[in-house]
Amino acid sequence: MEMVLRKFVKERRKENKLTQEELAYKVGVGLRFVC
Repeated sequence: MEMVLRKFVKERRKENKLTQEELAYKVGVGLRFVC
């Protein structure tokens, strides 16, 4: 399950041309939560 969610988030993040840092900021979580 974890890998499926991780892949989904990564694909959507890249589709929207966001870095991990940008996504974390927009969502309001720490960078470690996104990685």
